[in-house]
Amino acid sequence: MAARVTPSSDLIVICYEDFGENYFEYVPYVISSETGDCVRRFSPQLTGDDFLLEDCIQLSGDCYVICYHDYHDDESGRLSLVDGQGRIVRSSRDDVRMMLPKRIAVDGDNFTFVADQKKRCVLLFDPVLNFVCNVTEGLNVRPKRMVYDEVTRRLYVDRNSKNVIVVQL
Repeated sequence: MAARVTPSSDLIVICYEDFGENYFEYVPYVISSETGDCVRRFSPQLTGDDFLLEDCIQLSGDCYVICYHDYHDDESGRLSLVDGQGRIVRSSRDDVRMMLPKRIAVDGDNFTFVADQKKRCVLLFDPVLNFVCNVTEGLNVRPKRMVYDEVTRRLYVDRNSKNVIVVQL
């Protein structure tokens, strides 16, 4: 799991919590960069039992974007906007099917990039999570990680841990 830096320089870390009886959750923790103390923990209120939370990024204020899929069905990928209590405010619609969303990146206007590893693409969603386009269409990519550079408007996509594709937006 990846650690993310929040706008206030704290860290978001997704931790595995085992509750026994075959029940577990992946939960985002916000960790203070100054003290190392836990500032916040929230469980996204996802429908279904076995969702695997892959990534979480804080937007401005108390809103987070998460990507996840069903643990038993990696063709059930979703992107959701959640509040600080874990309530889903909005989810991506079914106009585009995500299969195995692994990482997300957000630009300064809250457009969200989603690296879908199984579909071998990076998808772009607007601030209310409507599908915009496939930004890697025609490229041979199986994205594992990515970073968006706001200054250069470039998306750096790690494809298979061997090389990086640079997408100029």
